[in-house]
Amino acid sequence: MQAEVEWVLDTWVLVKAGDIDFEGWWDAVDLLDEISRRHRLALDTERSIDAEYLRNIKPRTIVARWWTDIQRRTGRTVRYSSTPHKRDSSHLLNRLHFDSSDLKFVAVASKTSSRLLVAEESDYTEEVKNYLLLAMKTRVLTLAEARNLARNP
Repeated sequence: MQAEVEWVLDTWVLVKAGDIDFEGWWDAVDLLDEISRRHRLALDTERSIDAEYLRNIKPRTIVARWWTDIQRRTGRTVRYSSTPHKRDSSHLLNRLHFDSSDLKFVAVASKTSSRLLVAEESDYTEEVKNYLLLAMKTRVLTLAEARNLARNP
């Protein structure tokens, strides 16, 4: 049996999974499917990630169906606090000019057993990714990397 991975998905992933014109659309949709079948989605206890997802998911789409399904399936979601350590948030915001709205994803990812975050937004510069990896032991993956890992953990 393959190991379950706890995944943190930046909202960008869900938006791209709903955009059939996006070049990596299939990677995004396949990743969502793999997570719902064999892994876990990590969310925050404060439910701010849920709220952001809901603001960005278009009704009656494959992503909306996935969101409903994963919430209903027992054991497919886990929750962690979205409050980052003060040192990390200060460094990310003040030194690396990271978008404060993405701190919740970073904080949750750093608390999971997998320490993985899927995002390709411009906020995740090489400098930010290096800091997350070295200081917070959290890896930022592209859609293609995440899809491959989800299929072969």
